[in-house]
Amino acid sequence: MNETERDMLEHALAGSVKLLLDIVASSEPEIFGRANRVHSWMKEVVSSLSMDHPWELGMAALLAPIGRVTVPPELLVKDSNGDTLSKDERDVLARVPEASKALLSNIPRMEYVSEIVLFQDKAYDGTGIPEKSPGGEEIPVGARLLKILNTLAEEAADSQPTDKEFDRAFSERHLFDEALLEKVRDLLASNDIDADDEHGVNEGNEKVINEGDENVIEEVAENKTEEDDEDATEEIPSISLSVTVTRLMPNDILEQDIIVNEILLLKEGSTLTETALERLLLLAELHEYEDEVAITRSMGSLSFVERQALSKE
Repeated sequence: MNETERDMLEHALAGSVKLLLDIVASSEPEIFGRANRVHSWMKEVVSSLSMDHPWELGMAALLAPIGRVTVPPELLVKDSNGDTLSKDERDVLARVPEASKALLSNIPRMEYVSEIVLFQDKAYDGTGIPEKSPGGEEIPVGARLLKILNTLAEEAADSQPTDKEFDRAFSERHLFDEALLEKVRDLLASNDIDADDEHGVNEGNEKVINEGDENVIEEVAENKTEEDDEDATEEIPSISLSVTVTRLMPNDILEQDIIVNEILLLKEGSTLTETALERLLLLAELHEYEDEVAITRSMGSLSFVERQALSKE
């Protein structure tokens, strides 16, 4: 293959990947947001463990749900809403990995990606799709990792999963590569404290109360009441800004629609969440979106230097 042919292939591959990502993002934004979170975890784990094929593993994380475009829209709605599904409907959704592989397998250099997404739901004990296929170490390691991260994304509330969320997500550990799971947990899990911890937490005031310190509870409650009263009388001012996508922050409020490649990503009035921001940054990078975005930002989110600069204007 000469240099011109290689450049043409790379251009065609980039265009195909962009198209597929656009399909996922526009058809099911919430699913794409979750896939983007999995992609972020995938990059961190692959880099930390020095795994082979980092680009393919990242693409598999993003494109794993592409097969959902073959599912009837009404079934996708029921699935997203958590409605009870019939056996036939569950069977249709169980075949999404096979549909994903079919869509990816004919794209140049996506052979390994398609193999990973095919086995993304295959359990370590050999159960699951594809049927009559081996389990354990014979499942591609990328697929074993993707199954762990997809399962975690269904339970974790944001991009920083907690130990409690890991415990809930992986109660049936035999379904996963346990050695790989422990490595992922060591890399991604954050310590958390809840009402079940041995030292206890007063849920009403969100402060830790050690056993035997009952006399502190009343004081904390009183302090909390005073803090609430102060918060109720204080309003943090906001300002209007125009910033590039890379300077957007969680909790910014959009003063305009954001449209990338004729796809409406976020509507005017939306408050940016961490997940929405990650998704927006990814698509903006893919499409070289450099326009400034009009937003409303709380003064409390500005750095000291930014506040000083504004005060001089």
